[in-house]
Amino acid sequence: MKRHLSTTWVLFVLCALGAVFPAVAETSTNSTWTGSSAVGLTLTRGNSKTALANLSLEAKDKWSKNELLLGSSLTYGENAGTETTEAVDANGQYNRLFDERFYGGLKLDVFHDGIADLKYRITIAPVAGYYFVKNANTTLNAEAGPAYIYTDQGRGVNETRNGYPTVRLAERLDQKLSGSAKLWESLEYLPKVQELANYLVNFELGIDAAVTKQISLRTTLQDYYNSRPAAGRFNNDVRLIAGVAYNF
Repeated sequence: MKRHLSTTWVLFVLCALGAVFPAVAETSTNSTWTGSSAVGLTLTRGNSKTALANLSLEAKDKWSKNELLLGSSLTYGENAGTETTEAVDANGQYNRLFDERFYGGLKLDVFHDGIADLKYRITIAPVAGYYFVKNANTTLNAEAGPAYIYTDQGRGVNETRNGYPTVRLAERLDQKLSGSAKLWESLEYLPKVQELANYLVNFELGIDAAVTKQISLRTTLQDYYNSRPAAGRFNNDVRLIAGVAYNF
């Protein structure tokens, strides 16, 4: 029951992000939202009885001097009636461009993983970033800055709640492969300031191929690494998600 209550709490924060971050950006008649929603579903019956579903939503709006990026995902899986996956992620980032390539901003991320006994992890990070490549087909940018993480991890006598300062280093590549296909890759590294052996690494690699103007096939590889997981849990959580996306 507690696990489902924590999921509900994170979903509430996910909705709040959508309401709070747009208020940060300036109002402009020239702003245009773009984004996509994707769903993936795997079912097996017979000798095994499993189900795995993933739902994600991302949206962005860009002005001449501002960028607003929103994203969320929900992954749930069962094997013979037993939960095998339960993860929710909600994030938002606002960037203010100082020139064509250099920018500053703020990123907020809320993450929940019931199977890893992570009730929630909240990351707040001021951002200083730079676009090394920025054209119609390719964007490559890197970010660095301080951050603060607050977590509620474990269960029973092993449950711990703590907050600590960290450093955030990140990069992202977006590449158009053709008029109908694109690839993206992102990497994020967050070591604890007082203890560098305590760190997080978040990685994503995805490819999207259009079937029609608005429908595409999408495959995403995600790897979440925690050097200090909850007691009895693994460091890595890896997901390979294939599904259909609707682009708007």
